[in-house]
Amino acid sequence: MKNKVVAVLTASSTSGRSCVSRLLMAEQETSIRACFRSEEKRDAVVPALLEESGWSSATADASALESAVGVDAGDVASLKEALSGADAAVLVTPLDYSRGFELDAAYSVNM
Repeated sequence: MKNKVVAVLTASSTSGRSCVSRLLMAEQETSIRACFRSEEKRDAVVPALLEESGWSSATADASALESAVGVDAGDVASLKEALSGADAAVLVTPLDYSRGFELDAAYSVNM
């Protein structure tokens, strides 16, 4: 049986991190694709996320976690690419205080 792929957008939010962590701990036959807007966000989140989910730095490469960078709720093409091949998606509203509230609804519609 082919492994399922679950994409989590956005994985850097508190809710997104929680979803990724729980999926990593619960799912046996599933790859988790954590989606990030930038490499900086990925690098800030992934090590602690893996550790919280029971993976050490020595075993992290064997985890079911893959990451996608360059995924932006304001860019529909990047969303399509992030979701390509996914069997399911967890969509977490990408509220980003630095971008302001006015775009939040549009980004949610894009997702």
